Amino acid sequence: MNIDFKKLPSSQITQRDIANHLGIRQATVSRALSGHPDISEKTKRLILKTAETIGYKIENNDAARRLIARRHGNAPQNNVIALLIPGTLVQSPYYAKIIDGILSSLVPYGYILAISNQVTNKAAEINLLKIINRGLVDGVILIPNKDSEFINVLMKNQFSGNPLITIIMKDETESSLNIIADEENAAYIAARHLLELGHRHFLMFHLWGGTFHEHRRLSVIRALREYGLDPDKYFHKYQMPWNWMNPTMLMKQKSELHPQQISDAEEFANFIKNNPHITAIIALNDTCAIFARNSLENIGIKVPNDVSIVGHDDTEAMSDESGQNMLTTIRMPLFEIGQLTAKKMIEQLESRIIENTVIILPTELIIRSSTSNTRTK
Repeated sequence: MNIDFKKLPSSQITQRDIANHLGIRQATVSRALSGHPDISEKTKRLILKTAETIGYKIENNDAARRLIARRHGNAPQNNVIALLIPGTLVQSPYYAKIIDGILSSLVPYGYILAISNQVTNKAAEINLLKIINRGLVDGVILIPNKDSEFINVLMKNQFSGNPLITIIMKDETESSLNIIADEENAAYIAARHLLELGHRHFLMFHLWGGTFHEHRRLSVIRALREYGLDPDKYFHKYQMPWNWMNPTMLMKQKSELHPQQISDAEEFANFIKNNPHITAIIALNDTCAIFARNSLENIGIKVPNDVSIVGHDDTEAMSDESGQNMLTTIRMPLFEIGQLTAKKMIEQLESRIIENTVIILPTELIIRSSTSNTRTK
């Protein structure tokens, strides 16, 4: 039966009418208007054109509206920004500060933040790519992973017309706006602080197989050389277990720890005991600084009387006997990174000008009581 669609109000024209007009299944029409990847671009274009021709109300279908926008070279506006962060740490104070900063700038402009919990890199990235390819998000914020090609995949999937902002770690691909903290200077001012207190032999933690903190190591070596100290003699590295970086471990009682975790703590403490010339420790984050203090004090080595410790991030408290935070640390501008990231995201969405520069925010040394003048050994 031929239907004169011009005589029908648009509210009465349905997807079934499009299907009947083209002689295809209604499910195909529905999937095409939803942007399903199984439907070819040719079929999608035909269905969209037919929908417009017979008067189907596209604006009532968000997915179809996005397809129409992309067909005319325009980016659909969803007011949704995606954030991809490591899942094991999503509830840590570190990421909470970043998220608070992002939300402080997004919410007043009517945007919402969709957080992808990166439990496993590949699974999270595949799911996020599906959402992006369907045009459901306006921009992406992520922490680049050296083992992941996610940024390159985004570019290949025609996301280059939308804002992509990477934070915390340097984007080696140089294909995004990269907002990071000045960690090179952070390690340098930590080392200078310890040198000014009279410390000479430094221990710096490192992680097995990782190069993320290499720039910090080089900054500490620079500070030592400025004092006329040979790094080969005065700079010491110690490979710490990965779980010392995880703040959730701090909530566990000793009875809850795995035997290997107890062994790791004892091994580190004995290393310091057997190398009494080491009087200063530069930690990778506040959590491992606290683990180091606890491990040392279990065998009677006191902080800061025997060993000074500097943390990194200013997100966790090392409590003294009165309950006050005693941890000297580097304050990372986490809230500010989140806030600036959201502002830059909105700017790019409004201007449609995509940036791929690097913005470096300053760090700050917060001096408390976990560092003091060295005693003669």
